[in-house]
Amino acid sequence: MYFPRDPGYVDTARMLVESGLCLSLEEDMKAVPGGYHTAASAQGKTLLKRLQVGGTTFTSTFVDEKKLN
Repeated sequence: MYFPRDPGYVDTARMLVESGLCLSLEEDMKAVPGGYHTAASAQGKTLLKRLQVGGTTFTSTFVDEKKLN
């Protein structure tokens, strides 16, 4: 995940707000069965779409830490 702003505070707050908005505004969130869930297990692609609209990007590139040293 890449955040265009400060990931330590600004984007953490934005992720919390987007999670709350998913729960209150998105109709498909009403169909999540009961129990304990993380934001990813309950909101999945719906939350990812909202985060991407806000500027967060996702990549499948991995860095091999052994090659960095």
